Amino acid sequence: MSAGTFNALPSNLILRIFKDLRDWEEWLPERDVLESGKILYRSGWMMVTHVCRRWREIALNDPSLWAESTIDVLSIHPNYIPVILERSSPLPLSIQIEYEDSFDDIAEDPGLHAWLSPEGLRRVESFSVEGELGLLDFTLPRLPDDLIHLKKLFLSVNDIEDPIILPPFLANLSHIEMLWLESCALPWTSPIYSPNLTYLHFRGTGHDPPKSYTEFNDLIARLPRLDTLHLINFVPVQSHSDTAPHEGVLALPSCFRWLEFIVTKKHMLSDGLVFLSDLHAPPTYTRQIQILNIPDALSSTASFDTAVRTMLRRLFVTDHPSLVPRALDIRGDLISVQSGDIEAQDAMYRQIYEIPATRESPQSVISLRPDHDDSAALQCKMLACLPQTALESLRRISFAASAIRAIDTLGLWTHLRAAVNVRHVDIGLDPFEFASSDCAPLLQRFEQRLAVPLERNILRSEKWR
Repeated sequence: MSAGTFNALPSNLILRIFKDLRDWEEWLPERDVLESGKILYRSGWMMVTHVCRRWREIALNDPSLWAESTIDVLSIHPNYIPVILERSSPLPLSIQIEYEDSFDDIAEDPGLHAWLSPEGLRRVESFSVEGELGLLDFTLPRLPDDLIHLKKLFLSVNDIEDPIILPPFLANLSHIEMLWLESCALPWTSPIYSPNLTYLHFRGTGHDPPKSYTEFNDLIARLPRLDTLHLINFVPVQSHSDTAPHEGVLALPSCFRWLEFIVTKKHMLSDGLVFLSDLHAPPTYTRQIQILNIPDALSSTASFDTAVRTMLRRLFVTDHPSLVPRALDIRGDLISVQSGDIEAQDAMYRQIYEIPATRESPQSVISLRPDHDDSAALQCKMLACLPQTALESLRRISFAASAIRAIDTLGLWTHLRAAVNVRHVDIGLDPFEFASSDCAPLLQRFEQRLAVPLERNILRSEKWR
């Protein structure tokens, strides 16, 4: 293609090319530190704006090109920073500072100092810092008081045991809509927890003083627009001092749509299951639940079975047509249940923890993993706790080979006979299994044990991806 052809392209198409490249991971600006200590910068998508004079003019005259994407502070050459600030003006900015190694390595970085100027920070709409405590100690005091554009705040501290309390001025930011706190905290009575908040993420260290049910309910009551909640190693517990009338009941707003709940610390596992059992939310919400590192001493108890059964009864609703469980996916390390329309879904080719981006149909992805390698038995124990009404409503089941072997060992085929409306079965191999010939006898075994008439033309036996 000649230079004249490039020059003749419509302006809106050229701008579209710039923005597509800008948002493409392979074209992001990069920063490399060589063995000699020299820093090498790559300008990424910005180099394409130099194709010709006309392309350059189009790039320079559109502030959204420079302001819409998240700016990775340490990846931009210091000489570019004042230019980008000028070109993006007056639009708000999204700034991200991430550094995994020692803060001392970047304490004098000119780019870091340049981005943290008051002029740039006053325009920040989204601000993200992840690194050592020293990075937060350096960064946060430089934030100006008048952060009128700030809507999204993401703060994460690495490699600490005890969570830190953040500076008081952050607690007064009452216009925040998304709040992400990892290994750090702000008092739950702070103005930052306002009705504007729609997205909340807490990640604990495992050494945090646990919040009580009363404190959790009081917080949620102040967040009527909350639709997304992530709790990672952060489990409210029912305290002996909880005396409120709603003790034992945790209610989320009617607009709530998304829960991610992960527990990996052994001393929090039992409390995590109890929390999920006590959680009340709109039936239309999607949930990703992982309870990991479960010792056999816990999973073999009657209280564990009771907690799992109660949790599943809370999750699966069968009295509303759009919420009835329709597809069950049983793998070696998780169970996934999808409600609503399943015609367009192909369970065999979904990534293990992938949730449909549209969130139109509620989905549950639940993983119970032991502290050893054999996790299929725990998934099958969870299968045994599924309500019979949920099994009766299923139309499709997908099995991993290891799950079928565990079902055989545990004698759970009788329980699965409640799935009388299943007409589509997928069987796939778990990762790293190589005997694809296993699929045919596994499928035959399922048909024999389930004793359900199946439409053979839609049965498949395929290599698990």
